[in-house]
Amino acid sequence: MFRNTSAKIQSVASSLKSFSFLVSAALIFFTAIIIISISRMDYTKYSKGMAGATITYEKCRILSILDESLKKSTYSSNILVGNQKLEIKMLTGKHKGETLTASNYLSTYNSVVAQKGQKLTVIVDELDSGKFKIRVYNYDRAPYIYLFAFVFLLTMVVVSGKKGLMSCLSLIYTFVCILLIFLPLIMRGYSPVWVAIGLVILVTSANMIFLNGISKKTFCAIMGTASGVILSGIILIIFSKLMHVSGFNLEEAESLLFIRQKTGLGVENILFAGILIASMGAVMDTALSIVSAINELHANMPNFGAMKLFKAGMNVGKDMIGTMSNTLILAFAGAALSTIIVLHFYSVQYNHLINSNFVAIEIAQALSGSMAVVLTIPLTAAITARILEPV
Repeated sequence: MFRNTSAKIQSVASSLKSFSFLVSAALIFFTAIIIISISRMDYTKYSKGMAGATITYEKCRILSILDESLKKSTYSSNILVGNQKLEIKMLTGKHKGETLTASNYLSTYNSVVAQKGQKLTVIVDELDSGKFKIRVYNYDRAPYIYLFAFVFLLTMVVVSGKKGLMSCLSLIYTFVCILLIFLPLIMRGYSPVWVAIGLVILVTSANMIFLNGISKKTFCAIMGTASGVILSGIILIIFSKLMHVSGFNLEEAESLLFIRQKTGLGVENILFAGILIASMGAVMDTALSIVSAINELHANMPNFGAMKLFKAGMNVGKDMIGTMSNTLILAFAGAALSTIIVLHFYSVQYNHLINSNFVAIEIAQALSGSMAVVLTIPLTAAITARILEPV
């Protein structure tokens, strides 16, 4: 009897794994179809610089230093300023393989000291007439970024095994969706808010299925995450109307308005879309933790009751509110640290500070992200309790 029961359980588990694999494959296929469809939409890329110049960023290798005039910066003895004239060999782009000369201007803010044999990134500024100039842009950091990312992903796999591998795939999937779905759609004039909401639902569904397969637990986590993010987005829009804050108040507003002239970008809603995406990770973490706790309690006490499951989920959530809210607020504070230092040094008056665009935007971002976490807890607890213990 026990053998038959065990065999049935294994059979059901195997069927669920197969079904989860099929659903995951279908999601990836569906995402690929969306990306292909977006890529075929009518869209003109603008890479033109000033005065009819085409600017490209290419890689080169330094063959020799033809001339240089360098000195130590007055701000730091570790920084060199001045200029260099370089002989380079182009490694990418239209002039690949050619030996050319390039200028390198070093400042306190961008001190890139070129050395023989080194790889650098250069700006090729080419006019329609065919004439071009080359100047050093920065170090070739790409290989080290790829290496760092690989070490990070490998560490996740080594520490967490199969779960770590699925987490890596989920992370890659999220970045692909942001780069190849979210950005192209908003650049084509679609509403950043609605695209962000769609992205949250798609990415949350895919990540939960990749990590936990098809189950009631997965469904509850998806519903809790989506509900929390969307509700916090609605509250954010209401408060932004009251505070008169939008994407037009961002520091990058001027550049965004220029992009809008070329692409129809919805600048006014960029702020809200960014906050929805920024809070998605913390909300997913919160929702899954609540669902896991309630699901584990239900598995050990099947007739515990929906109300008691809800209260148990709320008790777990209350312990998470402080830490998760602090995490988001400190993340925004850390990102704005340099601006905070400048404001503190100049002893900015309170009324000046509290009514500035910068502070209003930072507070809106920090509080809306924290509110998303807080609202996710009761929503997820209620959804999970009702699904696991239907009335």
